[in-house]
Amino acid sequence: MADISNDIKNAKKQAQKVIVFFHWGNEFTRKINPKQKELAHQSIDSGADIVLGTHPHVVQPLEIYKNKLIAYSLGNFIFDQQWSKPMDEGMIIRIIFYKRSIADIQLIPIKLNNKGQPYILTGTAKSDFLDLIRGLSIE
Repeated sequence: MADISNDIKNAKKQAQKVIVFFHWGNEFTRKINPKQKELAHQSIDSGADIVLGTHPHVVQPLEIYKNKLIAYSLGNFIFDQQWSKPMDEGMIIRIIFYKRSIADIQLIPIKLNNKGQPYILTGTAKSDFLDLIRGLSIE
């Protein structure tokens, strides 16, 4: 963690915003592990503005920590091993910047078709997915 913390502090000197992207977590589970939470919090404590993660192949919780976003796992975007419904899901995080500040963060839920290609969810499917994320998320 000391190396990560130093990297974030150095990046903060050179960039307006620092977004940390981790490849972490246990595959195929929606639950985060203690190390993910520790690394995410320490990254923000070191100066990261947003923490994003991938690897578990399923969507994991969102968390707001010190008024900053942590997305533990974005799920899948393109994937060809669709043997369970959670592996067909993912999310895009759209970050809108205005005058060197984060003006808005939008969650765009996606699903993979039978060829493993993403499409954006709308209507009831979108609402159901957002309800799922709310239920997983850490307050």
